[in-house]
Amino acid sequence: MYYDVHELQQVVNEFVPVFKNELIMEYSDEIKNDIYGFKAVINGKSYVYSHNVDKENLKAKIKFFSKNDVYDSLSNYTGISIPWGSHTGVRPVAIAGKLLRQIGEENTVEALVNDYRMSKEKARLCTNIALTQQPLLNNNKKSIDVYISVPFCISRCTYCSFSLIGIEKKRHLHSTYTKALCSEIEAVGKAVVDMGYVPRCLYIGGGTPTAIRPELLDMIMKSAAKVFSDFKEFTLEAGRADTIDTDMLKVINKYNVTRFNINPQTMNDDILKGIGRNHSSEDVFTAYELVRSNGHFNVNMDVIAGLPGETIESFKNTIEKVLKMDPEAITVHTFALKRASSLKKQDYGIKGNSVADKMLEYAYKRLGEMGYNPYYLYRQKNMEDNGENVGFCKKGYECVYNIDIMEENTHILAFGSGAVSKRIKNDGLIRRSDPKDIEVYIDRIKDTVNKSIEFFSKN
Repeated sequence: MYYDVHELQQVVNEFVPVFKNELIMEYSDEIKNDIYGFKAVINGKSYVYSHNVDKENLKAKIKFFSKNDVYDSLSNYTGISIPWGSHTGVRPVAIAGKLLRQIGEENTVEALVNDYRMSKEKARLCTNIALTQQPLLNNNKKSIDVYISVPFCISRCTYCSFSLIGIEKKRHLHSTYTKALCSEIEAVGKAVVDMGYVPRCLYIGGGTPTAIRPELLDMIMKSAAKVFSDFKEFTLEAGRADTIDTDMLKVINKYNVTRFNINPQTMNDDILKGIGRNHSSEDVFTAYELVRSNGHFNVNMDVIAGLPGETIESFKNTIEKVLKMDPEAITVHTFALKRASSLKKQDYGIKGNSVADKMLEYAYKRLGEMGYNPYYLYRQKNMEDNGENVGFCKKGYECVYNIDIMEENTHILAFGSGAVSKRIKNDGLIRRSDPKDIEVYIDRIKDTVNKSIEFFSKN
């Protein structure tokens, strides 16, 4: 085949689960007289397609046509249309943005529907987000976003696949990790700034940065302040309500944090317990009030549609309680089954045809009614009901770092275990990762510093 069978099967597996159940699918293709022919056979039923092609960008064209042909075959055979159509990537808004610049707003919606089989609703959502992002896009080739990883947490959520260490099991590593991290920030940060890179956004994430002692977080933020200044935006991913107290906020208020994340995920206590959270919904309210009374932050709150055990009514409860708190931004995630999560290891499977799509419909409607607009979107594999993650905010509170990450038009300087730095080169990205294992990261910090400096100094 001209299109790799293994890659094609991965494409099929990214569609809704019902497309995989009890289906025997075979493929074949050929090119003859500049005509690309694709044949799909599903449980003995054949679907045949043909497309005009030429040698220019042939591989990309074959991939594009084959994905559509597979989707069309599956859709015709099962009678199911997926909201995102044949699109399987992380960044559909990037496609909309590119089309906007080429053919305008209405033609973009039409192209997403026709060329990617998206529903009119998803095509319009992507196009509206791309329009919102346009005035916020980075246009400085020397701009750099800084990411700092603090890979510790109080407990591991059942859906989580991040490389992080339980706070009780590895508490003895907090100090040594912080020292190693600070040395990387100061040495590499100074070198990169001296190369002429201009800091744009700073994001401290994890894990849960506020899971370590306040004095350790102070050391990290102080190191960042030594080498970086004048950020357009400074986000702290506090995340867990049970890590936020007055001592932590005193430290945070010493620095110019502009954006603060408190992520309840759900406001239902039984669901919180089921996913491995140690706090209650009431703790979320308490943390939120504490943050409001001890700082001047733009607050974002994350929720997840389709969590195990969640119902439409309980999800509506979450949305209404979060809206009552009135944060500047609310990010609505769709539950995704991640390979390294404990749920996956327990053979939990996404159901497809669940109620997650109805949860999203409710959330989007209510957020719109309350003055929140979508500004950022990305997708993942194995999401309930072929869904998406969407950031909403009040006007003027868009997270620039999130936009930069999805647009991939800004260099990323990343510090800490598992952190991935990215450089834009020849309209593409090259990447360099710090060691994922925390103890290996600590042991090899000098080598990591040298490699990071070398990575950014190359032409």
